Amino acid sequence: MIKIIQIMCIFISITCLYCQEDIDLPSDLEDPVLEEDIDLPSDLEDPVLEDNIDLPSDLEEPVLDDNIDLPSDLEDPVLEDNIDLPSDLEDPVLEDNIDLPSDLEGPVSLPSDLESIPNFSDLEDSRQAHAEENKREQTFRDWLDTFPFEISGFVEGIFGIRPQNDPLLSRDVNVGEIRFQLSIAKYYDNVSFHIKSDFYYDGYEEKPFVDLREAKIVFHPLDSLYISVGRQILSWGVSEGIFINDLFPKDFPSSFIGRDDVYFKAPSNAIRVDWNAEFAQLSFVYSPLNDEDRYIRGKRISFVDPLGIGRGEDERLPTDEPNRWFRDNEFAWRILKNIDGYELAFYGYYGYYKSPAGFDLNKNKFNFPRLFVHGTSLRGQIFDGIASFEFGYYYSREDTNGDDPLITNSQLRFLVGYEYELLSNFVINIQYYVNFTLQYDALEDNFIAGQVEPEEALDFIIVSANKSFLRDKYNLNMFAYYSPVESDAYLQPVFTYKPDDNWRLEIGANIFFGKENDTTFGQLERNSNIFASIRWTF
Repeated sequence: MIKIIQIMCIFISITCLYCQEDIDLPSDLEDPVLEEDIDLPSDLEDPVLEDNIDLPSDLEEPVLDDNIDLPSDLEDPVLEDNIDLPSDLEDPVLEDNIDLPSDLEGPVSLPSDLESIPNFSDLEDSRQAHAEENKREQTFRDWLDTFPFEISGFVEGIFGIRPQNDPLLSRDVNVGEIRFQLSIAKYYDNVSFHIKSDFYYDGYEEKPFVDLREAKIVFHPLDSLYISVGRQILSWGVSEGIFINDLFPKDFPSSFIGRDDVYFKAPSNAIRVDWNAEFAQLSFVYSPLNDEDRYIRGKRISFVDPLGIGRGEDERLPTDEPNRWFRDNEFAWRILKNIDGYELAFYGYYGYYKSPAGFDLNKNKFNFPRLFVHGTSLRGQIFDGIASFEFGYYYSREDTNGDDPLITNSQLRFLVGYEYELLSNFVINIQYYVNFTLQYDALEDNFIAGQVEPEEALDFIIVSANKSFLRDKYNLNMFAYYSPVESDAYLQPVFTYKPDDNWRLEIGANIFFGKENDTTFGQLERNSNIFASIRWTF
């Protein structure tokens, strides 16, 4: 035992000698062993490096000695070719035939619910197939990235049906489309080019369409100045679902039949200038021709017009739209200032009503009277949520006295809202909107028999709630309008599933109801529908 301890001590000493180059020592102890001249007692000079170390005779060259005298039963315990084991343990694993108790002989029985052993070759095939699919997608994306400009888009299919019959419409299906969108962008130092277009086949119309969503050039001559020229989507304001100072065109049929939310905003042909000045952000928009809404006409959604006439496929709304370039133009501006985290904005608009708001008896058509709008908005944090306020004064330029029943009167529009994360990934936004008709007495005195009488004060409570699950893989959204004055409502629940970054599946509904058939949403009750869509994005 003493010999073994002595051997271990010598082995540790030799190991420390060879490892000393990697040991961090204090500066006063650096290279203590490799120092050339170390004053040691004469009997200890070069104790390790000495060629001949005087050791007891029985320990000379203990490690390098070929033959170490060990007890006979320990000689070469590991390197021994044949290790004597008890006879019943010889080759326990390599033995061809293992003697098992009689009740364990034969095949091993698994529990009944585990008798089906996974086929690992099938799993491997599935893994390889998945890898090949990812490789193809990656290869397609890589191929798109080889172009000298950015390319993106999607392919989408959508189908929607009305569960109830509408005598003004011949079909229960109100949407059935296959849509392909292609977006191309090219960026340079001070200028960029953008084109985005939809190509789709409309099963309801039974013909193909092209919808140019964007075709613009953006100039950036100064760090604080942006100029965008061409066809583009425009928007501003703080409200959600109700637009007061945002007088840019909307697409109401798209929202009511189940198309994606982005289609609620229609494109404009305009010039937009944004200047980030030191005192505020200034924005100006000019359109050489009035860009009206894509309003409801009766083509696939029935309704009751302001004269009380039901409109559908066979009797669509007749309109006289402004069509004189640079004469029937429009202009809008905004001044935006951030004050201690609160966004204060002022707005102006000079153009036309975006949807039909008048009637020409000579042409027997609905038209778009001239309109001026001035307003303001404020948005910022209050407590743990975001509060918003918006106001707009609608000045009806062609009915300044308010006594023409065929033209919409001037109005005051207000909205207050509060957005709050009620639970984790559960955001709720509540808004209250009211529209006051000015000079209502003069309007009431001149009503035409059969005409739909507007409310002097029309209000809506708008609630949107959004809950996401599993890192936005699942999403549930609810949008709801309710009018206490008209006792009607509109609900749009939507469930979205995103298995990955490319695929999206969606199912939802548009539900209208009301006590009367000539109120805002009551007239649309027969247009309630259920829709589903699937989209692949690249």
